[in-house]
Amino acid sequence: MFKLFADLIALQLDTHNHLVQVEKENEQLRHRFRAELGHDMRNTLAAMEAGARLLERTPLNERATIIVHEMQLSAHKLADQVAAAKQQPQ
Repeated sequence: MFKLFADLIALQLDTHNHLVQVEKENEQLRHRFRAELGHDMRNTLAAMEAGARLLERTPLNERATIIVHEMQLSAHKLADQVAAAKQQPQ
């Protein structure tokens, strides 16, 4: 009975250690994913903002001007969200 109890404790400790290792690996993957996603989003946002600035310099009708303005607002909001997510504790 003591042998079975010792085996059970050993199995529990091994399972716990494995779970801790898996959690560390998951956290590293989450961190890498957020970093890569943030990088990709910043590049995309920069392209959107540059395109909107170019359109802004072009003679546009009233509707197109409103659309460009909305594009800029959306890009700024998304950029703020990306910046806020980057600053969140891991």
